Amino acid sequence: MSTYSDLVLDGEESDILDRMGVYGTKTYPSSPGQCVECKGNDLKALEILGALNKPLFWLCRGCGYLHMIYTREYTTERLMKAEPLFTHPDFWIKNGVD
Repeated sequence: MSTYSDLVLDGEESDILDRMGVYGTKTYPSSPGQCVECKGNDLKALEILGALNKPLFWLCRGCGYLHMIYTREYTTERLMKAEPLFTHPDFWIKNGVD
């Protein structure tokens, strides 16, 4: 299992998916095989802990582009369920958890 610890949200956007850099409505129930942004082929399933017990996105490991697996509405609903759990590793270090 890989851990993706630098999922950064843009504080300027109001929509949670926009804050993650996910725009549009295109979904990919199975891996697109190639990133639509950089055309790279190193895509991995990305699960957001607390949102769903299976992946919500295909992550391009080359450029970081997130491809939605489910509809925008469903993905937003699942992310909002996990929002109280959002954290960042810098917080752990600053507060003595390592």
